Amino acid sequence: ADHAGITPMDLRLDALVGVANFLKKLPSLALNISKYARATVGIISLKPAMTNVVPEKVKIFIDLREVDEGRLLKLEQVVKERLFKLDNEGYQVKVDRVFYDKPTSMDAGLARMAEETARGRNISYLRMNSGAGHDAQVFGRLIPALMLFSSNIPFRIKLFSFFISFTPVVSSDLLFYKRFLQEILFMRQ
Repeated sequence: ADHAGITPMDLRLDALVGVANFLKKLPSLALNISKYARATVGIISLKPAMTNVVPEKVKIFIDLREVDEGRLLKLEQVVKERLFKLDNEGYQVKVDRVFYDKPTSMDAGLARMAEETARGRNISYLRMNSGAGHDAQVFGRLIPALMLFSSNIPFRIKLFSFFISFTPVVSSDLLFYKRFLQEILFMRQ
């Protein structure tokens, strides 16, 4: 690895700079696939990880999500192609798929009922797809499933395919959720 003090900027092959240039383009790669696509880098590690040494190796973990499997696989392909362009700049790129789980759509009928219930209670909501792999993803392959989450200030909880905002936060939230779910289930009968 090159030393920070004795290696001129124009003679460096800084792996972190290469990855940073890639990361700058990552959001647009996802958005070019669809508005539902997600690309997130949550882990970056450097070797050597020292303040006075030019990074020689960078390892990143990218979480790709999309509700449509075809678009998810296309996103993966586009991301790989962009990463391998770093080879042309002198970097050595290796890509490994660590985990893959086929996207599962939540039940449209349950989502519609949840929306109707929210509107009937004058609750603001946002329908969304995060691509999260929770129990509902497993259940959703077998039975109608839906995930409901809420976002309360000052805490935020991630949502899967449905978002409901409740204000103010009160101690009876669990009872409220119970009644909300009962209304949805009652509509299904």
